[in-house]
Parts: sequence; C-alpha cells; structure tokens
Amino acid sequence: MSHATKKRIVVKVGTKVLTDDNGVIAQAALATIADQIFDLKQSGYDIVLVSSGAMGAGKSLLKTTKRLKNVSEKQLYSAIGQAHLIARYSELFGAHGVLCAQVLATKEDFRDTSHFFNMRSCMETLLHDGVVPIVNENDVVALSELAFTDNDELAGLVASMLNADQLIILSTIDGVIDTNSDAQSVIRQITLREIDSITSVITADKSEAGRGGMTTKFAVAKRLARQGIEVIIANGTTPGILADIVGGASVGTRFVPGKKQSSTKRRLTHTQSSARGNVTVNDQAATVLSDAATTASLLLVGVTRIEGEFKKGDLVSVSTQSGHKIGYGLSQYSHAEATSHIGRANIKPLIQYDYLVIDSI
Repeated sequence: MSHATKKRIVVKVGTKVLTDDNGVIAQAALATIADQIFDLKQSGYDIVLVSSGAMGAGKSLLKTTKRLKNVSEKQLYSAIGQAHLIARYSELFGAHGVLCAQVLATKEDFRDTSHFFNMRSCMETLLHDGVVPIVNENDVVALSELAFTDNDELAGLVASMLNADQLIILSTIDGVIDTNSDAQSVIRQITLREIDSITSVITADKSEAGRGGMTTKFAVAKRLARQGIEVIIANGTTPGILADIVGGASVGTRFVPGKKQSSTKRRLTHTQSSARGNVTVNDQAATVLSDAATTASLLLVGVTRIEGEFKKGDLVSVSTQSGHKIGYGLSQYSHAEATSHIGRANIKPLIQYDYLVIDSI
C-alpha cells in the first residue's frame, strides 16, 4: 500500500479501556493497544491515537483514592500523568522500532486558523515519516470554554481535520445497544437516514474518571458520517478488536458514512462557535436542508428571522422555528442586506451549498 493510497484511521481509546477497577492505569492494556496499532501500521495504515488515561496514570503515581471532581486535582493528575503516559507509550512503540509524538490540544487550536493549519501540518508530517501522533486534551490549560466535552469530541475534530477514512472509538461497551428491544442487542449498522430514529436508545452513562458517555459518541459519529467519515464504536477490551474492525468483521456499531465533504465544509465544522449571527428558517426549509441526500442551498424565501450584526462572508448559524440549531455557513449577504430580502425568491442564496454545513435535525 503506497503512501498516497494509505487508509487513514484515528483510534480513540477511552479511560475505562486503559484503567483497572481502581481507576489506575493498566500497563497490560497500554501494551495491547500499542501492539495492535503497530500491527495496523505494518499492514500499511496511517494511524493517529487519541488516548485518554492521563488522569488515571497520575492517580496511580500519586497513590490517592480521592475522587476526580475538583478542577485543581484533575489538573494535578493530568500534568503528572500525561508525562508518564507518553513515556510508557514511547517505550512500547519503541520496542517495535516505531516513534510516537505527543500532541496536546484545546478547542482554541481548532478555532484559530493559524493554530489549526499548524497542527494539521505537524500531524501530516509525523504521519508521512511513520511516526504515531498521540493526541490528548491539554487539561492543564483547558478550562471552561477551551475544554472539550471529552476525548470523543477531540477525536472527532482530529478525524475531520485530517480527513480520515475511519474513526474507531474504543470503550468498554460492545456498541450502541438497542434498548427498545427485549434482547438488548447491539445495533451493528446505522445509516444517515436511520440516525435520528435511533436517538431514543442512547443513554448518557459515563465513567467516574472519564467524561464521555454514549450521547457524545453518538453526536460525534453523526457529524463525521455526514462528512463522509466512517465511525465504529466497539469494545476495546476485546482481543484483536482493531484487526477485526479493519478486516470487516461484524463487531461494534458502524455508522455508514455519506459522501465525502469538501475541505471547506470540514473547516467550517471547527469554527461553528464563532458564528456572528443566526438565521431562522421555516419548517419546509428545515426539512429540505436536513435531508441527508440534499444538495440544497439556503434560500431567503425560507428565512423568517435574522439576528446579529454580520458582514458578507461571516459565519452564521441556522436554526429552526423552535430555536434548535441545525447548521451553519458563510453568508453571501450582510445583515442589513439579508434582512431586506427576507422571504424573497429568485435571488442568490443566503448561504450557498458549498459553504453550508447541516449537522443536526
């Protein structure tokens, strides 16, 4: 498999996969993950690892039983644990003759254009030279608005930034469980058209040491599937799970991706929080825009309200009549121009399809 045709996979490993029942890092679990990633690299895949476990590593070093609630305690565990975690990964990959590199990020790194392209360039270079980037949130500085919901969100942003073919989320569950059935079986495959009908089976359970739950995993999977990136949620404690997934075995839950989005649309995904205004659309427009197969632009005839002071080319969010945000895009009008044309047909779109991202319905 040549470099130009290498399949690119982002693997996210959750806290519970890497820690024991006491919440401390399990060395055998780290070794298992490193071995599996090395095997994939040997098979010709480009791999980025998004690894939780820094707080668990710190907790094992401090020999404390305190619960991880206080922000300063979490920062302390993470600062100590991250160094230990990356050192251990370095040893494990080094035993295979592979180098790894630490990449710490906050949300600001995805929002800021220069940070975004610098980070992407760095990871592209690492992958080109056969190095395994190991990504984690910079917990020491990532507070409030700079913090990710959890590492599932971070992994989704990394997969989008690198235009990955797959994001594999490893937790201690076998996949999305159909709680509406008596058998409580794993849903093996979810298409874009099925995603919202399955939302009712999702629960928000999370671990003590980790922040993630199925709600976030599901939201990340939905967004990436719309971008054309396949997502698999599977049990990271299952022996050989990564080889099974890439080999096409029926394991975990697979979110079937749609058509690959352009780099422009994927870039907009990282800047949605910087929207300068909001556009409310009527129910008919919301239905058309939310169709997974649509290639529609946002027309002013479907707009009912415009808020915020924005210029032509600024990012604006798109909401339904009930106030639910369904997407965002670059306006072809200023606020004043758009407001004067509300409800009009046969004029250029407010947001052209190539610069419009719909990620929720």
